[in-house]
Amino acid sequence: MIQEISNLSIFLEDETVLLKPLSQEHLEELFLVSQHEEIWKYSTNNLTTKEALEEFISVALAERKAGGSYPFVICDKKKKATAGSTRYGNISWKDKRIEIGWTWLGVDFQRTGLNRACKHVLLKYAFESLEMERVEFKTDVLNQQARQALLKIGAKEEGV
Repeated sequence: MIQEISNLSIFLEDETVLLKPLSQEHLEELFLVSQHEEIWKYSTNNLTTKEALEEFISVALAERKAGGSYPFVICDKKKKATAGSTRYGNISWKDKRIEIGWTWLGVDFQRTGLNRACKHVLLKYAFESLEMERVEFKTDVLNQQARQALLKIGAKEEGV
């Protein structure tokens, strides 16, 4: 089992999606897809300014360095475009538990199957490579679109 992933360069992919490690170099391409206010309706973030997006990336990278999360950039392989971001977080090696979340997609990439593909490669790696026993998702109770998407991939709602 891998006990430390913060120093790894993890690339996850299938025929639809490529997840690559987030870096400050992704600022411009992520900024282009973060501009629609509706993306942030149920989020504690609003990344429609470069300053806010820069801070989001800095915090994610600091959490990665500390070993608590691993952020990714989501790339749509069919459109050959950057689509958004996601990450592993709240990693507990002792409990063999990890969370998948902090996911956001530009509006042009929503309801295309990209999020489902993203979740599948993350789940596969979490269970098969990291040997986790539990993977958790959290989403706002009011975010029906995200809740339905999680149910479609087989997630079980345990509470709100």
